[in-house]
Amino acid sequence: TSHIVELFDQAKGRLLILGEPGTGKSTMLLILARALLMRARKPSAPIPVVCNLVTWSREQKPIGEWIERELITKYFVRTNIAPKWVAQDQLVLLLDGLDEVSEEDRIRCCEALNDYLNAHPVQIAICCRINEFTKLGQKLCLIHAIEIQPLIEAQLFRYLHTLRLEKELSPYLILPEDASSQFMLSPLMVNTIIRTYDDGKNQGRLSRISLATTTVEFYSELF
Repeated sequence: TSHIVELFDQAKGRLLILGEPGTGKSTMLLILARALLMRARKPSAPIPVVCNLVTWSREQKPIGEWIERELITKYFVRTNIAPKWVAQDQLVLLLDGLDEVSEEDRIRCCEALNDYLNAHPVQIAICCRINEFTKLGQKLCLIHAIEIQPLIEAQLFRYLHTLRLEKELSPYLILPEDASSQFMLSPLMVNTIIRTYDDGKNQGRLSRISLATTTVEFYSELF
């Protein structure tokens, strides 16, 4: 938790979080939100608010108007308070899902974000898959960017060891023949397998997972 907060502070409250699918970008954003909520106990501290940019793409309003609508409809903030929070820059914007905005709308979304950031001295963190952001060719008015790296094998088995599950789950983490190491070593995939194991009713599924030779077979058994 302290690490992502330090990075956010070093970026002067303007951070881009990049990574491959499943590496934990959204989780990192929520960890940051929790830490900033602790700070928000102080009267002068801004309030963190987590939103998904997919909802912006539906009407493509100016970012300030979109945030107001999110506060009212998602967080049930009173209609006379939400506009004040936005106008007075009392929020930390934690925005997920830039890569989920359709490709044709993504540039317009970045332009809308830049317009807002140039006009408002707000703190902000934005998550995006690295490939989609690279293809975009559009810069954001942010100070720093970080890329979340996939787990390495040693980290994975150290984590399983702390859970006392290394022996039980190792057979289910063998890569299908057509899978890359990033496919199996993403936090999303590892946590899904752990949850399947913890359920206690899925031993048959786990056995079939260990026999999967393609990613299609693996996904069909796991999900």
